[in-house]
Amino acid sequence: MDTGKRIFDVVFSSIGLVLLSPLMAVIAAVVKLQDGGPVFYLQKRIGMGLKPFKIIKFRTMVAGADSEGPAITSSGDPRVTRFGKFLRKLKFDEFPQLINVLKGDMSLVGPRPEVGKYVSAFLDDFGEILRVRPGITDYASIMFRDEEELLSKAEDPEALYMTTVLPTKLGLNRQYVQGCCLTGDFKIIIRTLTALYAAGCKRLWKSVVKLAAECNKVIVENRSVFISLFHVIAVVAANYLAFLTLFSGNIPADYRGMLPYSIVMVLILRLPLFSIFGINRGLWRYTGISDLARILASVTSGSTLIFILTSLAFRFNTEYIVSLIVLDWLLTVATVSSYRLALRLYKDMCVSNKKCGKKVLLIGAGNAGEMIVRDMKKSSFDHIPVGFVDDDLSKKGLSIHDVPILGTSDDLPEIIDACNPDEIVIAIPSAKPATLHSLMKKLSDYKLPIQTLPNMKDILDGCVTVNHIRPLVFDDLLPRPAVIRKAPKLVEFLSGKTVMVTGAGGSIGSELCRQVLDLGAKAVIAYERHENSLYNLGMELKAHRLYKYFHPVVGDVNDTLRLEEILDRYRPDIIYHAAAHKHVPMMEANPREAIYNNVLGTRKIAVLANRHRVDKFVFISTDKAVNPTSIMGTTKRACELTLTALAKGCTTKFITVRFGNVLGSSGSVVPLFREQIKNGGPVTLTHPDIERYLMLIPEAVYLVLHAASIGKGGELFVLDMGEPIKIADLARNMITLSGFEPGKDIKIEYVGLRPGEKLYEELFSHDEKVHRTATDKILMAIPENSTAPEAVLGYVDQLERCILRKDHDGMLKTLCKLVTNYSHATGPMVAEPEGEQIRRAA
Repeated sequence: MDTGKRIFDVVFSSIGLVLLSPLMAVIAAVVKLQDGGPVFYLQKRIGMGLKPFKIIKFRTMVAGADSEGPAITSSGDPRVTRFGKFLRKLKFDEFPQLINVLKGDMSLVGPRPEVGKYVSAFLDDFGEILRVRPGITDYASIMFRDEEELLSKAEDPEALYMTTVLPTKLGLNRQYVQGCCLTGDFKIIIRTLTALYAAGCKRLWKSVVKLAAECNKVIVENRSVFISLFHVIAVVAANYLAFLTLFSGNIPADYRGMLPYSIVMVLILRLPLFSIFGINRGLWRYTGISDLARILASVTSGSTLIFILTSLAFRFNTEYIVSLIVLDWLLTVATVSSYRLALRLYKDMCVSNKKCGKKVLLIGAGNAGEMIVRDMKKSSFDHIPVGFVDDDLSKKGLSIHDVPILGTSDDLPEIIDACNPDEIVIAIPSAKPATLHSLMKKLSDYKLPIQTLPNMKDILDGCVTVNHIRPLVFDDLLPRPAVIRKAPKLVEFLSGKTVMVTGAGGSIGSELCRQVLDLGAKAVIAYERHENSLYNLGMELKAHRLYKYFHPVVGDVNDTLRLEEILDRYRPDIIYHAAAHKHVPMMEANPREAIYNNVLGTRKIAVLANRHRVDKFVFISTDKAVNPTSIMGTTKRACELTLTALAKGCTTKFITVRFGNVLGSSGSVVPLFREQIKNGGPVTLTHPDIERYLMLIPEAVYLVLHAASIGKGGELFVLDMGEPIKIADLARNMITLSGFEPGKDIKIEYVGLRPGEKLYEELFSHDEKVHRTATDKILMAIPENSTAPEAVLGYVDQLERCILRKDHDGMLKTLCKLVTNYSHATGPMVAEPEGEQIRRAA
């Protein structure tokens, strides 16, 4: 029985010390800080066989209290500190007695040891009782758990203790000694823990929380100090426990002399290695495999050095030395890592058990999906992952971080009905537009917000978190490959150049300013007549590191004096001419302004650019200039012809870049549809069959810059816009992405084609040959028949005279002569498919 009880004591006191060591370290620090006195209270007590020993407790009274007052304490004793009262109520001051248990002075369960004064008064009784080791708890401790309050009510507390309390305790202890067994010890331990909870823990919960918060604040403010202290305690405790465990608590004299040297050695070797391997720096609540690997590497390195030095310094049995080092290695790993892992597990359990939040179904059980779920589980974000969907059949039935893979995208209806998610996250950063289109169709019957992730190229470190999740937008569905900015060729082309952008406040002009600044231009002259849009662009760019090279200028492209002043002051190397009236129906009602601003304004700034020796002049055109049916498109075609004519006899290289619609530009359908959806509909379309080429603004501008870099003068470049998209499909997708059902929640109405509008746009006219350039996505239009430059410029002069004479009919007739395939009475046109146009490429 004694051997079994001793093994029980050694094993469970060792475990208790390991588990309680961080809490004991905090208590020790607070005890020390409260008045600077000793941490532990050592008092001589009488142990087994009436042999004296020193019991170890956390000090709960003021320093030197032993010399004053009685040997017992009662409630309200002024010698007990404020923190000491807290420790006594929860019995936390008893924790260090686990060391007495390991040493063999005490047992976990047994009669409470008394001071010599009380033992002498009941010597025979104690002689019978102390045939066993005294313990930390017993039946008497449970019965008299409120002993201090009981004694405080007596006039003479010590007399009451001697005449009533102590004799009762002796009777209970006598019963324990007569029938002691391991089963009985288990019962006493359970009853002790239950009694402690019932007596004080529940009432003191708020105090514990408050104390924990205060302690946590102190620890956080002095984190490095406390971690170092914890590592010192962990290393010393592990080494001491290794000796005690190897020798079952009775360390031989020879090895007892070796113990202090061993502790000093492990401290000297292990602590620097902890720092070298970086285990002091990690946040415990985020402990992972890498942290455990560093702990194992550090402890193993230290144990190897310890073996070498111990073998050289001490001539002991090698078998014992190896056993000690193995035990020390095992216990050090356990003590250093156990609390890190416990804190991580506790945090994960708290997050996993949260019941409130958005239920998220993830599509894609790959690396990105795993990182998203891991971040949701370890963070405080209000997301609860309920399952994965993945088209890899081999993954079905498996799980990632306890989140099941429920099936493939074909099973989405059943999965959504079963999980009832609040949100869908497409966790496939590399998903192609065709894949997203397919998923959109399968999810179209559900009113669920659909979120996605940016392309992995846009995530610099390759790590995906909840912060990267964003709403799926129509841009993601465009069948366009991503372009890469900051190509070395563009950096070389624009670096050190002064660049002027007209229409700088518009969607294309403002993006030109952004990208040109990024590519290292010496100065960017933002020329714009609308001061509000110019102001907004300036405010946006203020945070840009190169903002000092940005020069906003208010001015009109038809103001010759202002243009002369700016060109003379800044002397730009390149001009990107994006200023124009672009709204088709508006220009149908105001043809004079379209001709005056677009045609005459373009000629004016082009002529001045040549006069001021600008190297390149890049004109932004539109697909509406091809076989035009509108005033706006016709004026743009007139500008193309004008610049081609000017290129013949000028030193400035005139380059035209033609492309279709861009998403999100001012006056385009995307902002209109967004506003209509926001207002509850209806979404208005002109015709169910209308199609447009669509491109993202950054991509269009990026390609414009490339076209300018390869242009030698006189070229008409055309951007490869991909396949045209039905505007009706665009509207339905935008309604679905907003969480509504098209035609039901948000109505779609067809209002008829607007003045000057086409059903289908074109990129090339029938008299233009398509030529591929060396740059991907940039084509060139080469006219088979061209008007003489003198005739073109003559028609432009005539347009100016008609405007000055206010000759409206003459102005339109002249425009028709300049752009021969335009008739002001022309109706909607059907274009040749772009695939056929590109197949005609040379």
